Amino acid sequence: MWNPWRIICPFCGSPLEMTRISKIATILSFPLGIMYGGFAIYMEETKRWVTADSIIYFTVTIPILLGIGYLLWPLTKFHTRRGNA
Repeated sequence: MWNPWRIICPFCGSPLEMTRISKIATILSFPLGIMYGGFAIYMEETKRWVTADSIIYFTVTIPILLGIGYLLWPLTKFHTRRGNA
């Protein structure tokens, strides 16, 4: 499940694709992830945080973000890829 654009139906082997809203959410997660990491870098570079603060930030927020992803995953809908029956 590492590549959301190459999903195969486990029952019939047909290629599947995400719905439009799921694709948009996946694409938006990339710049949001960059901003997420950039925040910690910014806080360290402006001397508002020390390295220990960034480690705490990532240690607390990464499990929260993974938990949200785990809870939202069942809401992701797939349909047969266009052009393939």
